[in-house]
Amino acid sequence: MGLVNLPNELIHRILRCLDSGSIIACTSVCRSLHDVIRQSTELQYLFELGMEGMVDCAAPTMPYQDRLKELIGHRKAWATLSWRQSSLRIPGDIEEPNLYGFVAGVFAKLLEHYMFVTLHLPTMHESNNRWMKRGLSFPAKEFVMDPTQDLVIFLEEDTRPWSYNGQRSVCLHVQTLSTGDPHPLARNPILTFDIPPHPDESGRNDIWFSSIKLAVDIILMQYSVSNEGEEGVHFQFWNWKTGHGWLISGYIEFTWCSFISPRAVVFASAGETSPSLNVCTFEYDPETTETTTTHKANLHLPEAVSGSCFDVTAIQTPAILDLAYVPPSKITAPPLESHINIVSLALTVDDDEHELCLFVPNSILLNYASNPPVGEVPWKDWGQGSTRLIEMNRTYMNSSYASRVIRSSLDPDNPTSIHILDFNPHRRQEHNLSTTDGLTQRTYSIESATSLGLFKDDVYNGLPVWCTTRPLSSSYSALFIDDERIVGVKEEPSDELSDDSDCEDADILAF
Repeated sequence: MGLVNLPNELIHRILRCLDSGSIIACTSVCRSLHDVIRQSTELQYLFELGMEGMVDCAAPTMPYQDRLKELIGHRKAWATLSWRQSSLRIPGDIEEPNLYGFVAGVFAKLLEHYMFVTLHLPTMHESNNRWMKRGLSFPAKEFVMDPTQDLVIFLEEDTRPWSYNGQRSVCLHVQTLSTGDPHPLARNPILTFDIPPHPDESGRNDIWFSSIKLAVDIILMQYSVSNEGEEGVHFQFWNWKTGHGWLISGYIEFTWCSFISPRAVVFASAGETSPSLNVCTFEYDPETTETTTTHKANLHLPEAVSGSCFDVTAIQTPAILDLAYVPPSKITAPPLESHINIVSLALTVDDDEHELCLFVPNSILLNYASNPPVGEVPWKDWGQGSTRLIEMNRTYMNSSYASRVIRSSLDPDNPTSIHILDFNPHRRQEHNLSTTDGLTQRTYSIESATSLGLFKDDVYNGLPVWCTTRPLSSSYSALFIDDERIVGVKEEPSDELSDDSDCEDADILAF
């Protein structure tokens, strides 16, 4: 007896055991199964979860009918960019991009190194803002946070004079976001590492560049030391709970690093005409306290024309959070497979500089991370037809959450509009449209070739993307996005705030 010959009640029980991807497949291959799924609110909810690239986080007591209604309403709001707008005042002027943070509905800013401000932002169903402002007992250079774990980590600014021959220590402070106390789960709430003097005493050993990232229990600090020459970029890792740390250092070809999971990263490496993305995993042995790093794949980017200079300038990835810590008010959350990574590229040909963004599904990188090492992988075997390359400038205006990317206007004649690029392959839009309120939508789903005159061979853009554009009344110096809101920090203060030089304006667009 086949599956479709069973009673519908039994088929329903069987289908409940499947994941969302399998539910989607069932609706595509069998009309009988399609009908069973359409008749069940629970199965329909699982189907819509898969189409949205989300996993269920709702409380078990929440009816599936309510979950489905909220999920569909949320999707429609994003499809039409229908938001509820509110404004707020943020203490302090705009300084540097790394002074901001926006994760899990919490906006934070570092003020003059000694003051830290956080704001729990409103949603479509909530209108209250909860501010917290506290002083720090040390000068902070930058920070990273995870509100779902009540966690913030500060990199302390080393204010000592630089030295040619003296060793210097760098500190990271692991604190609770809510109170500023040492985090109770951190064995060592102050993590330190030493920067040795330059080997030939000809170079300074102060930090010239730094960036810190967080993925659940692992911290990554990427830094360069002044005048370090051939020593390259350093990558310091810690498990903030155990205090165990390890260093990847001295690779001049490694120029950038970002997490793709709590146990895997992607390094960008330099190349004269073809840089690459290196997927690596690491495993910690608590008995030996040793960490083993495994290089899984070296994914080459398309080869540029001869005589060019081609570099990866940044890799932006969405915040990596543990689904176990999702707030109880949330009904869905994105799995790591649904993330989109933004690889910023700089390509110079005949003295003409070009800035490009390569959009890479995280599922591609995770596939290499979870399988045995494969070594060198040419572009045609991993990226051709599976990614999307767009010529656009790398600015602080790029921000991503799950499969969505927000950026400011690409049109200099209309600088106040915003664009939402949605790379969800299941996004269902029947046709292009333009509405009377200025909202425009356009889909790019057909594989197309582009060379831009920059590459030896055509680059095939096979990754579908749905672009939604809406004009705004203000222009923004910084944009942030999560699943419930857009945050825009204004370039100019509102009229009523024009005399307040110690504040800046921000708009909250809640969905």
